[in-house]
Amino acid sequence: MSNKHTSLDFLQAVYLNETLPLPVRSRAAIEAAPYEHPKLTAVAVGHLTGVWSRSERFQLFLILIALLVRPVRCGRGTDLCSVS
Repeated sequence: MSNKHTSLDFLQAVYLNETLPLPVRSRAAIEAAPYEHPKLTAVAVGHLTGVWSRSERFQLFLILIALLVRPVRCGRGTDLCSVS
């Protein structure tokens, strides 16, 4: 191989070479796969400050707090206590 070839070219040559043992070819294919097929990733399109108004963000904050610190019944009586 000349210096013009990359390591990916080498891995491709290995896994395409049918004269090599299958485990060798399989390993080369596994190593080359991330460079041949890009992974899907999540991309943020916007953020809360650009989408919702300040009052809407505050209302969402209050809802989240209410869900996190909600009263539950303690024991058999009607006394309430917070879940922490």
